[in-house]
This record gives sequence, C-alpha cells and structure tokens, in this order.
Amino acid sequence: MDEHKRLSKRSLIVIVVAIVVATNLLTYTLITTFGISFGGKSVIVVSDSYTAKKVDKLLYLYKELNDNYLQPLDTDNLWESAYKGLFEGADDQYTVYMDKATYDEYKQEVTGKYAGIGVRIVQGDDKLVTVISVFKNSPAEKAGMQIGDKIIAIDDKDATSITVDQAASYMRGDAGTTVNVTVLRATKQVSMTLTRAELSVESVTGEILDNNVGYINISEFSSNVSTQFNTVLNGQLKKGITSLIIDLRNNPGGDVGETLAIADRILPSAMIIYTQDRMGKKQEYSSTASQSLNIPVVVLINEYSASASEILAAALKDNNAATLIGTKSYGKGIIQSLQGMSDGSGYKITIEQYFSPNGDTIHKVGVEPNTVVELPKNVTYKYGKITQGQDTQLNSAVKYLETKK
Repeated sequence: MDEHKRLSKRSLIVIVVAIVVATNLLTYTLITTFGISFGGKSVIVVSDSYTAKKVDKLLYLYKELNDNYLQPLDTDNLWESAYKGLFEGADDQYTVYMDKATYDEYKQEVTGKYAGIGVRIVQGDDKLVTVISVFKNSPAEKAGMQIGDKIIAIDDKDATSITVDQAASYMRGDAGTTVNVTVLRATKQVSMTLTRAELSVESVTGEILDNNVGYINISEFSSNVSTQFNTVLNGQLKKGITSLIIDLRNNPGGDVGETLAIADRILPSAMIIYTQDRMGKKQEYSSTASQSLNIPVVVLINEYSASASEILAAALKDNNAATLIGTKSYGKGIIQSLQGMSDGSGYKITIEQYFSPNGDTIHKVGVEPNTVVELPKNVTYKYGKITQGQDTQLNSAVKYLETKK
C-alpha cells in the first residue's frame, strides 16, 4: 500500500474522517484533514474523533516503523499483521482475518479437497488444539497420530495458544512437503514428521446393520453433504430400512446451509433453529415439509459434536423427530459470516447466535442427549466409527430402535 503523511490535529475542533470506498476497501491515500480515500465510488463520513485519532495513530506508527527500523521491512507483512491483529482484538477464536494463502486453503478445506495431514481438530476445554478424527490412510495415520492428541508445536512453533484455524493453516501445504508436529498424549510429548498429501474427504458413509437398521455417519458438513446424505439415505430406504441411526460424533460442524437441508429432509413442517444478532433481530429457519422421514431415528452425539452438528441434533430432539444418545455436545452456538475480498484475502466474523426450537441456548452449554451413554475409557474412534461390539453408544441406539418396532 502507499505510504502516507501524518497530519497535525492540534487546531482541529471537529474531526471528520471521510472514507471513499472502492472494491472491498483496498488502496488508500490521505486527503484533506482526516480524509482517507479508497478510490471514488461512494463516501462514508465518520464524525468520530475517537476513530479519527486511532486511524491517525496507526498511520503514524506504520510510518515510524517503516522509516526507522534497522533493516528494510516487508510492508505487506506489516499491513497483514495489522489486519490480523484487528480481528484478534475481538478475542473470539472464530472471528479471524485470513491472508490470500490462508483463505485459499480454507476454501479448499470447505469443499473437502485439500492438501494436508488428514486430521479434524477442535479447541479443547483446556484451550489446546485437539485431534478428534484421523483420516484413513492419511499422513497423520501413517505417522501414528491419535484421537485425543493435543497439538503443542508445529514446525517448532509454539501451538499452545493458537486457534483451530491457525493450526489448520500451519499444517496444510503443498503435497509432498513435510511438517513437524509435536503432540501431548496424556503426559508424554510425541514428535512426528508428516509428509502432506492430497486429501479428498468422504463426509458421508453408511451401511445397513442387522434388523434393517440404517446407519449414516456424517463426519463434517462440507459442501454437498446434504446431497451425499440424501443419496445414501434413499439407497437405504430402497433396501428396506425401518429405522435410522445418524452418527454425528466427532463432527466439528461446517456449512449451516447443508445442515438445514438435511433437517428439512427429515422433519415435517417445523422450526429447525432460530438466530439472533447483536440488535436482537430474530430469524427463523423452518422445514418445507415437502418430504419427511417417517421412521424412528436416533442421533449419536458426543463432546466433539459441534456447531452445525448441534443444530441438527437440537432440531431433531426438540421436534421429537429423533432420540439423542451419547454425551453432551461441544457447545458452539454461534454463526460466522465468511467474506472474500478482491485481493484474495478473506475474513470470518461471528454475527449471530443460534437457539434450538425450544429456545435453548447452545453456545458454551451444548446439547444434552435424551440418554447419556459413555464409551469405555479404553475405546476411541477410528475413521469416524468403531467396531459395533465395542461401541456402547451405537449398541444402545440399536437396542432402543428394537423397542420401536
């Protein structure tokens, strides 16, 4: 960006910042008094001395640092750091600024196709980035990474205070490149070197269990998950399933729109969720009832079922369309707006909180199952499911559905 002069404000009585906005608020130069030009399409006038002083201070510090630092500085890096810092000031791990490379990687992950190590991660209760799923035949599996591992270093950088998005960005990269990851496993530190690979995540898998019980595992709500879900479900219905288990355990969430579409497929005419923004504006989302699933349904959840997973679980529970079995969910009841900018960067901002149809708060609370069933202490997931003989939660779901015949 262009370098700018600092203007004196000693004699100012009223400070007005005029901002002329062009495409996504990019290049700017100072104009009269505190005017900042972004191009020439529209004008926003801010009669706010507080904001004017802060903008002026930022530009002054930028000039001082750039002009006086011992070595020439990367000015692009200075500004990118400033943008990131602005969002970090919100003190919300889900509200983040992403440079072009990070934003590109994020969009790839949303589609389910990207290069990385092959894990799903969440922020644990201890604030450490925690592995909740290891993909089959992935670099992570080959290196011995396990569910429950706490990521504490990535390429010798401390990872104990970074966000999930930052950790994911650090671990993604071009296929064939390596990344060193250190995890905390119980009380032991384990270091491993992983070679990144192209990953294509299969988000929906299914099979038919004994007694015509359908089983569908949704590992995350990436793009087109609702289409995948309907394909698997319709195939099982044609084969004669009489009840269904939807497994949302260890599902970190994703695209809320995909979740609403799946809820719409299952529910009759009913509210799915409602949201509220900072001004208290309420938005309701309801099913169309063009089709509904008229068979007994169980939804499996656990402490790593988060965000979009909790929307689906709560909607089905409150509308008596499913019985929830497992343990209380993660408790992420907020929605982010994802926006791209013309220079290729992007950002996420938490804009709404969502509530169950009954008006229950989910954020930092979670969704309670109808029936609490713990997994044995020595049993964990692998590839999104475990063998039925060891899976006390799945076994409980099957037994419950037997009573509904």
